[in-house]
Amino acid sequence: MEASHITIPNTKTPEMVINHIRQSNLYGIYLLVGFNNDIAKYSLQTSFEQIADDRNTNKIVIFVDHYFNYPHKLMRKLLITQEPSVKARNSQIA
Repeated sequence: MEASHITIPNTKTPEMVINHIRQSNLYGIYLLVGFNNDIAKYSLQTSFEQIADDRNTNKIVIFVDHYFNYPHKLMRKLLITQEPSVKARNSQIA
């Protein structure tokens, strides 16, 4: 997954990333690294619920972070892995 040189248009902010995933009509596996602080936003939680509940397309969203304090209401809808070597995201999303 060493493709940091490849950028996806309109994915510069967490909100834009989630909108991209939600609006896609294609099957996809999305690896989101360093989203721990962003998932606390209610609007993003709602968007993730919509993605998880969408039965028209299969989408897998995987969160990877050094620590993950995920919202309880999303507990059954997220695949979460905690990796101590992952640094908190402090730059724009590619």
